[in-house]
Amino acid sequence: MDLDGRQPVAWLPDLKIEGISDPVIQIIDQESQEIIKVTRAFKGMYRPGVYDMEKTYILRVGEPHSGTLWWEGKNLQPTSKPGQEERLVVLKN
Repeated sequence: MDLDGRQPVAWLPDLKIEGISDPVIQIIDQESQEIIKVTRAFKGMYRPGVYDMEKTYILRVGEPHSGTLWWEGKNLQPTSKPGQEERLVVLKN
């Protein structure tokens, strides 16, 4: 459950993150460009849950104000079960 009380109903690909510790994760509704969630990944892994199975999403991973380029994954379709896909995210200064 998230801090606002909602439960994820679908999942985007798991993220395995290398290059920086505890990066910021943004989940964005691709059509409306609304930021759905902003959080930090800890220990190099993050499993992004979303609240609408029918939408297409963008994932952004990086560290604000660090000079590190942000990784971005577009056109992501959620799945009904967590852990069905994984993306390697390599961030460099």
